[in-house]
Amino acid sequence: MTDGGKPADGGGSSTPAELLEAAFEESTIGMAVIHVEPKTGTEKIIQCNPALSRITGHPKAELLDQGLDLLALSSDSRASEAIRSTGAGGGQAEFERSLDHADGGLIWVLVTLSSIETGRGEDEYRLLQIQDISERRVYQQRLQFLAGHDPLTGLVNIRRMLEVTDQGMAYQRRYGGDVSMLSFDLDNFKAVNDSIGHAEGDQALKGFAARLTSHSRDSDTVARLGGDEFAIFLPGTGLDDAVDLGETILQNLRSKPIAMGASSSESLTLSASVGATALGGRETISAQDLATEADAALYAAKAAGRNQVVAFPIDDPKEMWEKSRLTWAERTRRALDEDNLFLDAQPIRRIATGETDFYEILLRMRDPVAGIVMPPTFLYTAERFGLSAEIDSWVFNTSISALARATEFNSAISINVTGSSLAEASDFAREVPRTLDRASVDPNRIIFELTEQVVVSDLEQARRFIEHIRAAGCRFALDDFGAGFGGFFYLKNLPVDILKIDGEFIRSLPSSNDDQLIVRAMTEMGKGMNLEVVAEFVTDAETEALCADLGVDMAQGSNVGLPVRMEQALGLDQ
Repeated sequence: MTDGGKPADGGGSSTPAELLEAAFEESTIGMAVIHVEPKTGTEKIIQCNPALSRITGHPKAELLDQGLDLLALSSDSRASEAIRSTGAGGGQAEFERSLDHADGGLIWVLVTLSSIETGRGEDEYRLLQIQDISERRVYQQRLQFLAGHDPLTGLVNIRRMLEVTDQGMAYQRRYGGDVSMLSFDLDNFKAVNDSIGHAEGDQALKGFAARLTSHSRDSDTVARLGGDEFAIFLPGTGLDDAVDLGETILQNLRSKPIAMGASSSESLTLSASVGATALGGRETISAQDLATEADAALYAAKAAGRNQVVAFPIDDPKEMWEKSRLTWAERTRRALDEDNLFLDAQPIRRIATGETDFYEILLRMRDPVAGIVMPPTFLYTAERFGLSAEIDSWVFNTSISALARATEFNSAISINVTGSSLAEASDFAREVPRTLDRASVDPNRIIFELTEQVVVSDLEQARRFIEHIRAAGCRFALDDFGAGFGGFFYLKNLPVDILKIDGEFIRSLPSSNDDQLIVRAMTEMGKGMNLEVVAEFVTDAETEALCADLGVDMAQGSNVGLPVRMEQALGLDQ
């Protein structure tokens, strides 16, 4: 450099104006300089860069001397307001909107309008910037959809189903009438799935979902609860009509096999066991209780030989009937008191080495009516009635006691925690370090899993809980990541160590470009934040290999290993 800060290579270097022009021309963001006639307010593009042509599909010659109506921006109230607000007084406006591409397609863009100060009297100029955010919008819409829907069938999921049921029950209680629910479980579907393969099995599930939808009204809600379990919520429908509908659907299944895709001549005859129940004017029953009654009736249908509809209340001996009438809060209380909770464990494998990195501890309940019950059935009610913190404590203490005895077991374990244990009034955070110290268990072998649903109610409380437990040496995983739309915000603000991608993004990974895009983005983001990334619901070798290609660190699912009793996983039952 010479004196004055000028380059020493003479006159060959670019001037600031030339550099600015080059940046304008080479930017990947579409840009245009707009002149606004001060008297009439008419705007005209006087300069634009190649990126604007690429994004909109309009050649530069078409854009120059045109108004913003060429880009359909002047008709947008936000754009019109932005043009007015970014006047001589300065300012900037930014908004997202859809835009018609020159080829007839539709894209989503981020539009930024800024005033340009020139000092040239009354003339006004704007800088228009347009970024193509179509891919991001697809990603956002996908996440929003998955928050309440099953990605395979497009039906609502169990979370949304319970919300709709609660709302429908409240409406009927206020205005009269009845509501009912049908619960479906495909008979022997595991054997069917094993014989025809998972891809064809998924086609069968989609066909069954379409069959249910075709027999439902617009006011009904058809849901996939998980696996081969489905339900229909029927507002304004009593028990007898619900049973009739269930019989009609079963008769349709018997007479019309399900086609295995539009391009296939193959078909599959399915049968189902169906449980039916109705509100019947009861005031205290919840949506979860209604679903549980339908499930209890479904189990009775299976026990009676399958391929039939059974209505609740079940025609059982008095003792069994009394037990079946208990709410899930009462059943959970009894399970705690009578030692009817137990723990399974499922391995999580590091893809690169094939070694089991840790086991997730999974809660189960033995119920005299329903048999083995999974947490989604009873935890929702347990938390409402103040039992979930006690359950968390039982799971933690039982797991640590077993881990302390498992002297040959060297892996870590992960334990799910409900929202009740995060509260400052809970003793759980104080209990953890004391229990680990008494059991002489290395805290680094303990991972606590929190879902977005757990942290959403009080992010700051969750952050304090995590920081307290991590100070004791334990690790944290954010579970079911992507299932809710706010996951990225929570990830940014929570000091976690592991990111577990929700299985709904993994289930159809080999055949879904959208899911591959989302998983790659999640993985790259996780790696950028120094997080380990786990893919849930990995059911075959192809999916696990694809996870590896996308950068995922670990896999969990049936291809890695099915859940087994915790004592077996820890080597305590030998």
